[in-house]
Amino acid sequence: PSERDQGWCGNCWVWASTGALEIENNVRSGIRDRLSIQYFNSRYNGGAGSGWACCGGWLGQFTSFYSGDTTAVPWSNAHAGYGDYYSYCEKYATAVPASSISTEPSYTINSISDSSVETAGTGQSVAISNIKSALNDNRPVWYAFYYGNNGWNAFENFWMSESENAVFDPNPYAVEE
Repeated sequence: PSERDQGWCGNCWVWASTGALEIENNVRSGIRDRLSIQYFNSRYNGGAGSGWACCGGWLGQFTSFYSGDTTAVPWSNAHAGYGDYYSYCEKYATAVPASSISTEPSYTINSISDSSVETAGTGQSVAISNIKSALNDNRPVWYAFYYGNNGWNAFENFWMSESENAVFDPNPYAVEE
């Protein structure tokens, strides 16, 4: 839906990480509340410059941030709804100053960590089994891919020009780690 549209901001990793945190909050505490992506965007690395949330990132960066800032803010708090639709990586900063986001109410994150589900080089059936095992253990699964510069350029061109029904083929750009 439109309210889950990240716009021009390269923070898909924040959306996925926040979704995993929401799942964990529900499984461990029984709390079903949508959490603010904007809170993270506005606070991560000061919400500006070449290292802020709209410049891309990984789950480890998300867990490291919340290991220090243990406040999870509901989406429904004042100014906590998403506002960085037109924010770009190095050209702009967050559209929502961190100081404007209400942190009441909030949830305290007592601990946060990430771990890997082995899929690379395991074969399709083992990879699927490993993912199912994590899901059956009520753990959220965060998916990431790495294409290198050529793949990212191709993916961005695809994203900006293709219809919702089109399917991107990542195989020519796969990078083994």
